[in-house]
Amino acid sequence: MADRYTEEELAEFNRRMLAHPFHEYCGIELLSQDAGSAICLIRVDDNTDGGGGYLHGGILYAAFDMAAFFAVMPLVERGHWVRTHAATFNLIRAARRGPPIELRARVDYAGRRTVFVRVEARIQGESEDTAPVATGSITKSIVPTSPVK
Repeated sequence: MADRYTEEELAEFNRRMLAHPFHEYCGIELLSQDAGSAICLIRVDDNTDGGGGYLHGGILYAAFDMAAFFAVMPLVERGHWVRTHAATFNLIRAARRGPPIELRARVDYAGRRTVFVRVEARIQGESEDTAPVATGSITKSIVPTSPVK
């Protein structure tokens, strides 16, 4: 069995990622995290409005990347980290100010060095039958950690 990060270590990684000035500015929240899945939340507000009262697509992409990070990190062996090396992102409909947008990330495949994650954004509280705001696939590479200098 691989030596994985503890819940306490993951909580500290999550705290640091969410405290990044850009992530804080965007208001990205982590609602839940399990090995291979995560749920995040983002709101359309003054910081994330791309104009006309709708969520900025680039900020949504950043939130997708964060959700994928949170889903993957519990699977990563101690002494390793993840980097995004490929991503596709499909905006399906606009998200306006109002209910928050929920991002659900799920690992489709986790290999020794590469992890494929699917992310879907939906208006919180809407039926699964309603079209999502966006969908995406993010590929993460597992790399050794670099010493901090």
